[in-house]
Formats: sequence, C-alpha cells, structure tokens
Amino acid sequence: MVGFVALLLAGCSPVDPKPSPKAPAEPVEPHEQAAVSMPKTTLVGVLHEGGTQLCSEPYEVHWVDRTWAVGFVPLVHDPAHHDSIAKLEGSVVKVFGVATDAPTTIHEGDPRPEKTVMCGELQMRSDWELWPKGTRARRDDGPDLAKLRVESIEVVEPFGGALHDDDVWFSVTNPFEREVKDATLVAHYEGCYGKPGTAVERRPLGTLEAGATLEDIPVPQISMRKMARGQAHRLDSVQLIGTVEGGAFDLDVQIDTLGIDVTCPKRK
Repeated sequence: MVGFVALLLAGCSPVDPKPSPKAPAEPVEPHEQAAVSMPKTTLVGVLHEGGTQLCSEPYEVHWVDRTWAVGFVPLVHDPAHHDSIAKLEGSVVKVFGVATDAPTTIHEGDPRPEKTVMCGELQMRSDWELWPKGTRARRDDGPDLAKLRVESIEVVEPFGGALHDDDVWFSVTNPFEREVKDATLVAHYEGCYGKPGTAVERRPLGTLEAGATLEDIPVPQISMRKMARGQAHRLDSVQLIGTVEGGAFDLDVQIDTLGIDVTCPKRK
C-alpha cells in the first residue's frame, strides 16, 4: 500500500479594495507577473537539502543558506511550512505547483565562518556534485524546469524491490494521475574496484496507466560488462523516466533506501 503524507501549501488571502484610479499602481516583481501565466505542473523525485558551500579552511566546509530541492529542481515555498517539508527529506515526493523564476526559499544552515578561503579541489567524476549530505550523481539533464513554487506535496512510493538470487526484482508504480508514456526503469551501477566507473541497464516498460503497477522486473545485482575500468559494477540506484502530460520526473532512488543491500564480489 502506498502511504502518503499530504501538505497543502496554497492559502487564501483577503481581497484588497480596488484602488482609486488616481492611486499609483503597486510595483509587481517580474517573477510574480510571470507566475500568472505559468502552467501548473507536477514533479516526482527525492526531496534533498541543498545549500551554499563556504570554507573556513580549504577542506573545512560550511553549508549556509540551505534550500530544498526535488531531484535537482529548487523549491520556492512558504517559509512557515519549512518544518513540515523537512520531515519528508529523503523521501520520494510528488509536488504540485507552478514553474517560476522567483528566488529559491532559503532556511538556516551552518553558521557563516568569520573568514572564508577557496575550498580545496576534490577529485570527482564529471557527473558528481557536492551537497550538504554527501555526493550526488546528476544522471541526465533533468526536466525543463528551473524552479517550482510549491502548492502541495505528498510522499509516494514508485519503487519496491527485493533480492532474488543474483537479481533484484523491482516493482514500479505510476505515481501520476495520468498515463506515463515510454516508461523506462534505468538501473545505475558503480564500479567496485579501481577508478570509479559506471554501467547502466535499461528495462523498457511501455505505457503505464495512472496508478498502475508492474511487478517482478529483474535487474542484476552486479553488472559484469567488460569495460576499460574493470568488470564488476554494483547496483547503486534506479531511475524511472518517461513522458507524462503536465508532469515530470527527476527521480533517482538509492537502492539502500529501499531496504536492499548489494555488495561487491570478492576481488580476485
């Protein structure tokens, strides 16, 4: 059963009396003017906390000006609802709202250091990014959505999984109220030994009707494809991608959050 927590963020405000024709018009911020004509959209992804990185020493990192993002899409929201949103961190959520170019909502992070220096360079793959809770991999370009102004948010469970011999058998549920066309489960692997490499397995699922679930989709725990950086690659995360009217995915789920533990084979 898919459990969810819903949080309605839209509110009502009293209507001001119509100003006198001689009264000067109130200035309207460009992002507020644009929001009137922006379409509503629904985004599904994991809720992450972002922020701005400052360093007091080359490798002494302070994350200030924290923000919320679904996948890699920053959120704009009523600051009064910060605590309710924070409780959903790390969950897969479905967010309904409006695309916007308004400033991302900021909440308190680490104290700002009295002095700052340039942060030390780390050896990282081109698809890796540093976030407050660790390194994240940007799997693709993501949805065509700069920021999202939140009107409602709820937890969804599009993935289930269990170990079965040498495979993980996944179940996939369409979290939207509309069909998802060209749905595909994308399994991402990380290299076990040597320089960190990657591998990918794809499972085309066709069209998923609203709320439909497909079960027993086998994906190998270990990919043994021959590559320049070795053969053994451990299953690390799964994506669900596809096309849905009025919605988008930015969904990449670490398999350990599904209660699945995949370990690398012993090195020969």
